[in-house]
Amino acid sequence: MQTRTKTLTSVLLTLVAGTAIVVRMQAQPPAQGRGGSPVDLPDGPGKEQVQSMCAGCHPLTNITNSRGNSQEGWDALTSGMIALPPAVKPQVLAYLGTHFPRKPGGEPVVVPGAANISIREWVVPTLGSRPHDPLAAADGSIWWTGQWGNVLGRLDPKTGAMKEFPLPTPKSGPHGLTEDKAGNIWYTGNGAGLVGKLDPKTGQVVEYKMPDPAARDPHTPVFDPKGRLWIATDGFPDFGVHDGVWATDTEGAGRAITKHFLGCPTGAELCGPVFTPDGQTLFVSVQHPGEDANFDAPSTRWPDFADNMPPRPSVVAIVKKGGGEIGS
Repeated sequence: MQTRTKTLTSVLLTLVAGTAIVVRMQAQPPAQGRGGSPVDLPDGPGKEQVQSMCAGCHPLTNITNSRGNSQEGWDALTSGMIALPPAVKPQVLAYLGTHFPRKPGGEPVVVPGAANISIREWVVPTLGSRPHDPLAAADGSIWWTGQWGNVLGRLDPKTGAMKEFPLPTPKSGPHGLTEDKAGNIWYTGNGAGLVGKLDPKTGQVVEYKMPDPAARDPHTPVFDPKGRLWIATDGFPDFGVHDGVWATDTEGAGRAITKHFLGCPTGAELCGPVFTPDGQTLFVSVQHPGEDANFDAPSTRWPDFADNMPPRPSVVAIVKKGGGEIGS
């Protein structure tokens, strides 16, 4: 039986789907949003419970800036995060549904004509683990990273069977996933500055710290056709360094020795690196360039570099001069 700890305002023990969830009392800091600014929730029955339970895992701006929901919708949403104790669940859901109802606009447009669509959802074993970056493996399984649960997970979509693999370094923040030719699952631990490899057959995990101290926040991994591992990063601007892409061999003399291949504009992060099958083009996504400044005084005007244009996120295609495989 797996035991998980959640922070609430009282000591409770509840059983959900055969899993024991231990809830312990712990003093809560002032409710905050992203960046540490205070968030003042509307008064009403259930406010204290929402403030203490929700702020224990994520900023309250996730609620106040959301599109809102019905009481039933909040029930469906929160059930994938935490098993609300029966004693407080009705009040919490009523509070959310009353003070944060569904906002008008943005409703889906029904397309005329017949359409056959099947959507299946699976609730991961560790609630509130923030499942991230699903990966379809060669054997048909689906993998995910439990970023806040410090686990990797595997789903057999045919049977619905799930298994989670705990990671050795606490709070490593697993993020991106990729699979090598031997079926090993590689992941980035952006909370601990590492790259890990999981052998699904044995459950063994091997971790590699990023050798280059500049590669602080490994984000998204991908293999090129020759089996080299490429890693995009996020989070450097906090330390005055720009994000980029690093590459490393996973075997031989160059194993785990990272080389800086590409840097992105100030204030941006690089995400989603992907190679064409021939290895001659590398696509990367540049997110929020110039985030470290403001519209009136931008730190960059990438990619247009025009006085009347602000910085813009973009997808970039990288090719080698004269042709050939990237990195050759």
